[in-house]
Amino acid sequence: MSDTDLLFENDDAAPILENTSLPWNILIIDDEPEVHAATRLALSDTIFQSRPLAFVSAYSAAQARELLPTLEHVAIILLDVVMETDEAGLELVRFIREELNWQATRIILRTGQPGLAPEQDVILQYDINDYKAKTELTQTRLFTSVVVALRGYRHLINLETSRAGLRQVIRAASSLHRNRSLNLFAEGVLLQLTAILDTEAHSILCTHRRSRTAAPLTVLTGSGRFSGVSASPVDLEAEIRTRLTAALAVQRHLFAGQYATLYLRTPGGREVIVYVESTRPFSELDLSLLELFGHNISIGYDNLKMWQQLNDGNQLLERRVAERTQQLTRSEADLRRFKSAVEHSSASILITDLHGIITYANPALLETSQYGLDELLGNRPSLFKSGAMPNHLFTTLWEQIRAGNSWRGELLNRRKSGTSYWEAVTISPVANDAGEITHFVAVKEDISERKRLEEELRRLATTDPLTGTLNRRSFFEQADQDVLRQESHYSTAVLMFDVDHFKLINDTFGHAAGDSVLAELAEICRANLREQDRIGRLGGEEFACLLPNTTASQAWLAAERLREAVAEHNIMFADRRQTAATISVGLALFVPGEETLDAVLSRADAALYLAKRHGRNCVRQA
Repeated sequence: MSDTDLLFENDDAAPILENTSLPWNILIIDDEPEVHAATRLALSDTIFQSRPLAFVSAYSAAQARELLPTLEHVAIILLDVVMETDEAGLELVRFIREELNWQATRIILRTGQPGLAPEQDVILQYDINDYKAKTELTQTRLFTSVVVALRGYRHLINLETSRAGLRQVIRAASSLHRNRSLNLFAEGVLLQLTAILDTEAHSILCTHRRSRTAAPLTVLTGSGRFSGVSASPVDLEAEIRTRLTAALAVQRHLFAGQYATLYLRTPGGREVIVYVESTRPFSELDLSLLELFGHNISIGYDNLKMWQQLNDGNQLLERRVAERTQQLTRSEADLRRFKSAVEHSSASILITDLHGIITYANPALLETSQYGLDELLGNRPSLFKSGAMPNHLFTTLWEQIRAGNSWRGELLNRRKSGTSYWEAVTISPVANDAGEITHFVAVKEDISERKRLEEELRRLATTDPLTGTLNRRSFFEQADQDVLRQESHYSTAVLMFDVDHFKLINDTFGHAAGDSVLAELAEICRANLREQDRIGRLGGEEFACLLPNTTASQAWLAAERLREAVAEHNIMFADRRQTAATISVGLALFVPGEETLDAVLSRADAALYLAKRHGRNCVRQA
């Protein structure tokens, strides 16, 4: 068998006893090809426990790191210390033991430069099994080191196999109420047989219930070449069936060269047959151990029966204890996960008692609010109030959560520094098993940036970006709403005005100057009109104003005041040039029968056109 053709057994039921049909796998890791060749030559004829050696080679630590995860059942690693670096081999030891978790594999360090890795330091600091200088490794010493290591590896594997069997037996004993508990016990029995005999064994465990009518054997499980056998023994070889029925007929153990049939009788009337084949003849010690083990199996079945009888009387109590234990375990695990999640959550989390006293605040809340934990514990959430939210909102909030419902909303809160911030808040009640509310949990997220963006979007959607006045759509929407809110909107006036000779200003001073004229015109409007008046830019240099609760004479005075303020104002441009500007104003009042802005705005527009015809810089009323 060549290195590249070497196959390693793949079995999900690890750990297992090494299969005697496979060689002992030896991995050589060394950057000197001559060392590989010499090692193979020195050990090529070695046979241990009737099994030869098979070799796999890696010529650097890096190559070994890639190769190792693909291998299985490596008994020995012959490892050079100094390869790519002075400690490449030692670093590989850590990789094997800690990352791959190969604890059974024996590691023998070999070095040609002992001074770079002193033996005492290496033995104390690293989990290795032997340390040899290459100069002292004669063929005989190499053989001795390998055989000693193989013995250690085999014993560790056998020990782990025995532990696996015990785990299976214990697992079966603790779960008798399950349908497969007997099968699990049987699997454990066969694993223990393999460990006791210290060799690969092929075994079957069957049961037979005594009755007046002949009842067939039932195969519970099998191992080795009998692994996966069906429940019916008809699939077994005729010779095996004969051996099983013979032990059942004479009701005692039957032993022969390389097989044994154990007959066990349980108090419940069930007969158990354990059939074992070995790859070597049984010794007298093997037979004694098998008889003793058979006795222990019988005792195990008696204990199972007794456990079942006791379980009939205590089943309810056991189940309740188990359920309570599981519940507590789950609760503790859930609590740990919850605590970790809350502590690392980016959301602010606050817990209060039934009276609103703060009992917990997570780090995110402390960071957002700028308060320390000692400042919050024992205090109330009202500490965060900004004073900008209506009191009835908090009244509704407390009524809702005390009634057992969650409350969701947005609050404008205040930090310790006095700055305000918006939070999306969800407050939920927490009840005990009796349904009584004991705590309230608030989960809060800082949405200040979102609110700022919403406000900015709202402003952009409703405001003319140049003048800061309402844009055309928003002016019509808000003006219509103002009109509908008036008890009598016949006392509402509309002004329409634009800049006289605006094209000449643009042509003379440039469009940037024209923009400055419009922006300053908007400022003059805001300074000379009331806060309740609506100002909007309808397009180009054309503006409109809605004046609610205004008589005809008041509207005329407002229009004249606005016209005069514009005419008296000199507009300064960025390049230090300046100009004067005038406006023409059209005035119209709502009349009976007009319910919308369109008709009165049309008449104001006609009045504006009339002002233009009369020389501009004047007010005309339709």
